[in-house]
Amino acid sequence: MKNHYDLLYDGPRLQWPGHGIFRATSGGRRSQSADKQCDPETGPIPEGGYFLWLREDPSQPEPNDVCKLRPTWGLQTIPRGQAAGQCGPYWSAWGYNRIRLVPLDQKARLACSEPRDGFYIHDSAKGYTHGCIEVEPRFF
Repeated sequence: MKNHYDLLYDGPRLQWPGHGIFRATSGGRRSQSADKQCDPETGPIPEGGYFLWLREDPSQPEPNDVCKLRPTWGLQTIPRGQAAGQCGPYWSAWGYNRIRLVPLDQKARLACSEPRDGFYIHDSAKGYTHGCIEVEPRFF
């Protein structure tokens, strides 16, 4: 049986058949290889299948003491300027959009002895992540 996928991340790009091929990266600047996937601080997203809910999340993030974005399940637009308040500099590292990736198969869930989760596809332009997949803005 052939694996079915709607998106395929292979390291330097995210492929979305019928929509395009997009530059992408995952992991810290010196940790963008599969052998680093279990490093919880700088490793790329663990190998395996993931799913995402392709629906808009209309909720708006609210600033808190540490400007940490709360988890969301759908497509979320990240505020800028006055709407972001004091969190603007931190939130800008995410880009303008993000969508949650949820482990779908055992390979993704059990790739590391200490499970890793909380990954997103987001459109920042830093060139590195803490496990998410950073993709060029035209993806969204």
